[in-house]
Amino acid sequence: MIDFRDQEAAAEVEKKILQEIADRKRQIAGIQQEIDTFERMLMKSRQQQVLITQTDVTRKNSINRILVENSVLNSLKSSGRPSKTRSLYRDAALIVGTLKEGTFRTILHRMKNRGLITSVSDGKWQIAASSLMPRTDPKRT
Repeated sequence: MIDFRDQEAAAEVEKKILQEIADRKRQIAGIQQEIDTFERMLMKSRQQQVLITQTDVTRKNSINRILVENSVLNSLKSSGRPSKTRSLYRDAALIVGTLKEGTFRTILHRMKNRGLITSVSDGKWQIAASSLMPRTDPKRT
């Protein structure tokens, strides 16, 4: 038992309690960050599902290609400036974990040939002006 009439003992107990409170607050903050991360992952997953269901996918690997292309366009739009191939690859690899670098480079060049992105300099890409305009869905017209 602690004698709370003893000022030093009371101060020590208060210090320990305040430290426990601070520890719990740090734990709560860490858990909240984890929850936020999972919520972002869930939103991305839902967005990808919507993207895939709205796109005509005829081949099995078309799904990965569409996800990678969307990742590249989103990365370039969000950065607002040219991005390096390596940076774009890292973002896309988070979406498609099995993505090989060579396959990614092929997808980039095909996107360039289709006018979705342009090469600014060696290894740097930017979004093409035509990609910034809203697309019209030929199925709905």
